[in-house]
Amino acid sequence: MSSHEKDHVSAVLRVQVFDGEGVVIYQREQESDSFLKNFLLLLQAGIQGTAVAILDTGNVSRSCLGFSGLVTDYNVTNCSIIVGSGIAPVTPIDYNLQSQITSLQHVPLLISQPTAPVTDGGYIVSKMCERTFNNQTSSEIDVNEIGICVSTNGFSILILRDVLGAAVPVLPYQTMQVAYLFRTAI
Repeated sequence: MSSHEKDHVSAVLRVQVFDGEGVVIYQREQESDSFLKNFLLLLQAGIQGTAVAILDTGNVSRSCLGFSGLVTDYNVTNCSIIVGSGIAPVTPIDYNLQSQITSLQHVPLLISQPTAPVTDGGYIVSKMCERTFNNQTSSEIDVNEIGICVSTNGFSILILRDVLGAAVPVLPYQTMQVAYLFRTAI
């Protein structure tokens, strides 16, 4: 493992679509390179212990002291994977999806415990977040963008956004599972 790889933080996005029988009919995996300015501002606030001004998903400037994956820390009440139909390229200052889809029913986000297996004399720490969306409508829903929000003190903050390049169609009564695998090498 090179020294550059040891210092790398990454996220891998996996999207799967299942038919009504639970059979995978579509699968896609891609490296995410879309951590946003909001993510870095929240890290800064958490590390320095001072509040920062940050844009919430409604484009309102908020004072925020940081965040944690634990719902009891920093008054974080929710962490969520969200999906949308927008195709605008990602910019570092994005604060929301271009066009969030709310017609897909979803189940609560599942977050795994961090792992730390030894690899080549170092550690790779990983954490998986995944969410399932169900199309209970009579229409096809095309997903083009995916993001992760954290909610703190009653407002939501987008910290990661990916545009897929090609739409992922979710037909009526199909299920889409979205997962992010976060990894860092130490």
